[in-house]
Amino acid sequence: MKKAVLAVLAATMMFGAVMCGCSGNGGAGAAGISFEEFKKISTGMTQKKVEDIIGGKGTKISETKNDTDKYIEYITVYKYPGETTGYAEIEYSLKSPKDIMTKFPENEVSSITQYDLS
Repeated sequence: MKKAVLAVLAATMMFGAVMCGCSGNGGAGAAGISFEEFKKISTGMTQKKVEDIIGGKGTKISETKNDTDKYIEYITVYKYPGETTGYAEIEYSLKSPKDIMTKFPENEVSSITQYDLS
């Protein structure tokens, strides 16, 4: 009897741990991104500023590097889950001329899209 109770207890604890891990919001603030927060974001903002507005980091869903004779450009897209519904995708780009090395370049918002945020 004790073994059965312990097995049920262990299974319940494992299920709870898995569900807590799966219910994460991809790094955005405790409740995700709201439509009000989304409206505060504009092109040209740094990724740090966006993360300060949202209250956390999103999940990187794509990354591209464009390398030409004159510059290197990195394009990264992050997904931020919504507080109650939907999500936002924010594309950041970093473009740096090859002949001028910027000491601390920062990603900047190049496009923002929201899907059913409320």
